[in-house]
Amino acid sequence: MTTPHNFNHHFVKTNAILATAVLEANGWNAQVLAQELLVGPQSFVYVWDQESNWLWMCSVQKDDFISLSKSASNESDKRKGQIQRTACQFIGMAASGAAQKDNEDWQSMLGCAAVAYSGTTKTWELANKMRDCGHFVVIRYPNKQTGYATLRPFYVGPNGNNTALDALELKDILEQVKAADRQHHPEWFN
Repeated sequence: MTTPHNFNHHFVKTNAILATAVLEANGWNAQVLAQELLVGPQSFVYVWDQESNWLWMCSVQKDDFISLSKSASNESDKRKGQIQRTACQFIGMAASGAAQKDNEDWQSMLGCAAVAYSGTTKTWELANKMRDCGHFVVIRYPNKQTGYATLRPFYVGPNGNNTALDALELKDILEQVKAADRQHHPEWFN
């Protein structure tokens, strides 16, 4: 006998399988941490460490993204600075492999750090606070001149089908942004 619980379980599992297939078809190495989180509207977060060329992506349920980013946006300027520094440091740790060694739950931590970081940025405000979902991208530049890395966010609007950007398309976008940043912010690359 099919019960609502059984139906929901199979619906979630089927959605996870389909979402994983779409991600892999779009060039991503898909690891689904929680199948039930793939149901419904998603916002996508991409993190690129420019120095190591490490690229990572996660999807976050729309309401969870809005809740965490809004909470961070309401913090004091001092606390926002701490959120930004922590996100930057954790991205660097993930890119070097240190986060994976020290934290079993590093992907959830990185996703939360990136979403909280988004709420501290003008980009998030200009992207309608991610109310329309879409794609929030964070680039980490090494900025060796200052001795600390720089985070550079940007936003790509929703693609209409609630899926991640194609990995090759994103890499092209990242190269375009990097070229523009190199021209306008050469200090980030020294």
